[in-house]
Amino acid sequence: MQQIQLILDKIKHGTATNNEIELANSWLLLQKINNFGNFCKFMIPEFDWQWYHDVITNKIQQLIDAGRGNLIIELPQQHGKTLIAGTLLTAYIFGRFPEKRLVYATYNEERAKDVVQNELLPIIMSDTYAQVFPESKIKWNVDEELDSKVKKKKEATALGFSNVNSNRGGFKAAGRRTMLTGKPAHLLIIDDYFKDDSEAFSTKIRDQVWNWYVTTARTRQQVNTIKIVFATRWHSDDLIGRIKKENILNKDDLDYIHWEILTFPALKEAHHPDNNYDKRSVGEYLDPNKRHLYAEFKTDLRAWKALCQQEPLDEKGLIFQRDYFHQYEQLPEIQQVYISIDTNFTNTAKHGDDCGITVWGVNSYRYYLLNFYNAKYNFIELKNKVIELIKIYPNYTAILVELKANGSALVDELNQYFPRVYGIDPKNKSKLQRAQYVLDEFANHRVFVPTKQLQPRIDFYIEQLCQFTGQKDGVDDLVDSTTMFLGYVKHAVLRIPSLDSLNKLAIPSLASKVFKQHPGRIARFGFNRGQKW
Repeated sequence: MQQIQLILDKIKHGTATNNEIELANSWLLLQKINNFGNFCKFMIPEFDWQWYHDVITNKIQQLIDAGRGNLIIELPQQHGKTLIAGTLLTAYIFGRFPEKRLVYATYNEERAKDVVQNELLPIIMSDTYAQVFPESKIKWNVDEELDSKVKKKKEATALGFSNVNSNRGGFKAAGRRTMLTGKPAHLLIIDDYFKDDSEAFSTKIRDQVWNWYVTTARTRQQVNTIKIVFATRWHSDDLIGRIKKENILNKDDLDYIHWEILTFPALKEAHHPDNNYDKRSVGEYLDPNKRHLYAEFKTDLRAWKALCQQEPLDEKGLIFQRDYFHQYEQLPEIQQVYISIDTNFTNTAKHGDDCGITVWGVNSYRYYLLNFYNAKYNFIELKNKVIELIKIYPNYTAILVELKANGSALVDELNQYFPRVYGIDPKNKSKLQRAQYVLDEFANHRVFVPTKQLQPRIDFYIEQLCQFTGQKDGVDDLVDSTTMFLGYVKHAVLRIPSLDSLNKLAIPSLASKVFKQHPGRIARFGFNRGQKW
């Protein structure tokens, strides 16, 4: 390597001999042939190569060196998945290992044909490719042998071809309904198995994709096969989701070839122990130059999670089921208003989690979501936001503030403007326990949310609750705000067993009044500031 570097320096200064130039060119060519990442950058130098592309190409190189392995790549749209792990990898294996059999599969044959004609063949037929693999020539399945320098893209219509240097190798592109009988695969690439989100949310089509993978695609693998799967994940029970479950079930099986998973969310929201390859700090974007593109998806939680964060939403919900959310078009008379604040703020509004604020109206043990807000607030901004809400809801209002971060300071500050401010300390109750404590309020149809006509962003609220798992580091600011409010009002409601038992509490006048008006019903009592719920 030191000798080559000296020669490269001589070439740079124009002092190298012809033999030294020939030696250097041979060495440089070898680097392109022997390293997939070098090959990619040589083929398309104008592409915007980022650090995460190096992680992907290095992992693929490990699979190539091992001769087999399984890899799932989760990456936002338009970030180079198909280019690198689809077309460039196929072109590389086609030229370097002409005896290998390659299969590229996607949601239908039209999409497969488009990838072959407009992405794969232009690479294999380019002069740049011929510099790396000068002996590679395409032999079409109709036995038409064509030189890659002469063949025109518009003439290429076949979905299958091989290398003239191969006796058994070849390439086949297929749709997910295509039978692959007699088509073994040393490289199996599955790219975008759903055409769109409507297919992803069809249980029938999800089952079809899984059955095709199990009975057709997977049966084509050889003793040494590389399988790579990547797609836009609209649903948690898609092909990748099911493979992940299978991966977990077989974690102790030494004969099972486990899947390696590379996940790159557009915004890093938490540290995960299994993705040490992602060196970003929490709050850092995958590609800062595309922040404006990411931002367009944030108003639609489902699209944001699927397209950007690689965390597809579940169709029915997890802890909070989707059918728990009953919507109202017109409010009844509101007897009490609560402003519930999850204080996830820091000293600046640029970092940290979002703060969640939910505003609730109460009517006869039914709870109506009036509005919600989630954003990054510093202390002053949050205080001003609450004062603004007090002006909107001036009567019969109570404010609930979670006593974490600077929550206690916020309570003290707000008490200067408003008397009914209560600090809530969940103590040792986990997020999951708090959610489970109030779940019956949803299940028993006591919680109502506005229609989309009344609140255009209501889907964002519903989706966050439906995807709440109770795990740490999740996006749960609105969940925490909601469970804090419901936990407060539920804890403050006590069932009255009898008039005599209340008389023993030395409050006969209150007991008599409540019992006479609501026999066998429930009465509300105060909830001490800072009390655990």
